Amino acid sequence: MIKNVTLILILIQSSFLFSQSIPTVSSGKCQVIFSRAKILGPYQVFTYFDGEKVIGQYTGQEYTIYECEPGKHVFWAKYSNTSFIEADLIAGKRYVIDVIPKMGGVVRLKPVDKNKYKMKQMKKMMTKYMPQVFDITKLEQLQEDMSDAIDRNMKKYEKMKKKGKKILQLKPDMWVKKRDLINKKR
Repeated sequence: MIKNVTLILILIQSSFLFSQSIPTVSSGKCQVIFSRAKILGPYQVFTYFDGEKVIGQYTGQEYTIYECEPGKHVFWAKYSNTSFIEADLIAGKRYVIDVIPKMGGVVRLKPVDKNKYKMKQMKKMMTKYMPQVFDITKLEQLQEDMSDAIDRNMKKYEKMKKKGKKILQLKPDMWVKKRDLINKKR
């Protein structure tokens, strides 16, 4: 009897903890989840940006939830290469960008369309782990340290656009619900 009650309490608590890991989208805002579900390159450190703003720096299998204004954004990641995504986001919606490490120290950002994307590994990771949260002081230091790289890469992005190079799109209708990101079975 005591074992059953303890088990039920643990299940309720873990369910509550997970429900805290993907919060409700704030009024008038949108969420972008950067998910690094693949284990390849666990020691590669990628820095993520929203235009000229540093969002964070990540290693290993993890994810973060970035809340921002709706509208147009240029999300990008920097390692030995730079990967860009143009986004057009709707208020009140949640979007996912898969961060894919590649051999040779390369990072690739991929917009997630839940209707076409295999979500199994991502759901497993988001069910198991809490999102990565960054200290404001660390983000401010990264912003300062990477100011030259930000300028160079934003110019690179503008040059790519002018040349008509393909830039992946995170479209307004590619939003996901919370239930799309979690495993029903634990």
